[in-house]
Amino acid sequence: MGSISARNTEGRAVKVSVLCAVRDEAHYIAEMMDSLLRQTLNAWELLVVDDGSSDGTAEIVRAYGSEDRRIQLISSGHVIGKVAAYNLAFERSVGEVVTLLAGDDILPPESLQVRYAGVSSIGTDKRVLATYKLRTFSADRRFDGMLLPRGQGTSLSGGVVGLSRALARLVFPIPSQLPSEDTWLSEVALGLADARAEGQDTVLRYRIHEG
Repeated sequence: MGSISARNTEGRAVKVSVLCAVRDEAHYIAEMMDSLLRQTLNAWELLVVDDGSSDGTAEIVRAYGSEDRRIQLISSGHVIGKVAAYNLAFERSVGEVVTLLAGDDILPPESLQVRYAGVSSIGTDKRVLATYKLRTFSADRRFDGMLLPRGQGTSLSGGVVGLSRALARLVFPIPSQLPSEDTWLSEVALGLADARAEGQDTVLRYRIHEG
């Protein structure tokens, strides 16, 4: 059950790399980063690619990064597309486990610890896919508080899964002609994984906007 003891350029151990592609998320991104700062697992990195925001998103990320070096704004001011942004974030990542996070969503405090434990229970040097559940939140009561998927199933959404580095190297780069990452990640990761860790833990609070 191997561990590769990944470290960034400053020599700090990184267990989980969180990839984030954002555009115009100034109203929400501080709340997202605050949820990372509350994680029970501390050995993480957040790699943010600002895909041409015009609302101050990059400045907020830069300010957080000046206080906590685990938060990195690796590109800003250029529109490259969501898929290309995630690919760039992955290129710069070093963590043993890789996951994705939208700029307007929130992680429960044990989210990264649960994903890392799921992957490492099988082996971070193996092609492992870990899948869990999400809970919605919304100002619209019809969509607030839903636990998804229902029953005993687990989600293959990028914001919910954890990929071992060995598996992520095969999944990335995502083909640039695709409009989004979710379908590719779910189908390709599931098809290429040697093993799958599944849990009933809620590892993501997924925002549903009004309308």
